[in-house]
Amino acid sequence: MALEAIKKKRPDLILLDIIMPGIDGFETCRRLKQDATLANIPVIFLTAKTEKEEVIAGLELGAVDYVTKPFNEKELLTRVNTHLELQMVKEKLRDSIATRDKLFSIISHDLNGILGGMQSIAQLLTNKKTLPDVETRENWLQMLLQAATQGYDLLKSSYNI
Repeated sequence: MALEAIKKKRPDLILLDIIMPGIDGFETCRRLKQDATLANIPVIFLTAKTEKEEVIAGLELGAVDYVTKPFNEKELLTRVNTHLELQMVKEKLRDSIATRDKLFSIISHDLNGILGGMQSIAQLLTNKKTLPDVETRENWLQMLLQAATQGYDLLKSSYNI
């Protein structure tokens, strides 16, 4: 039931106790982290369980923090704010990486076209059976130089990405 509510509301962060009716907090966290649509939501365990093994188990399940009861309200708020800020930075980074990947895909496609054209011209120029007249060869060499310049400029511009 809690998982369905989380799917609908999509909270920015989840405070989760280990001791709960039905499935415990560990199992809830496990299920959250197994669901691709929920896995990126930070989970902070807020619980009376203080044993080191439980702390480690909670963190190994994917919780970003573990706070024991009784807790200091200011400390908890500071931890929550820190994890919310980290989550925003992670999302911006994911978006930046996705944008960069799309851009590199476009650059790769463009370079593929340029290099394919250069390869075709080079093959024509090296084929002794179909070697064209001097004027045509000069035009092809000019096209080859132009394509090389385009490819070089494209690569140079990608360094700033």
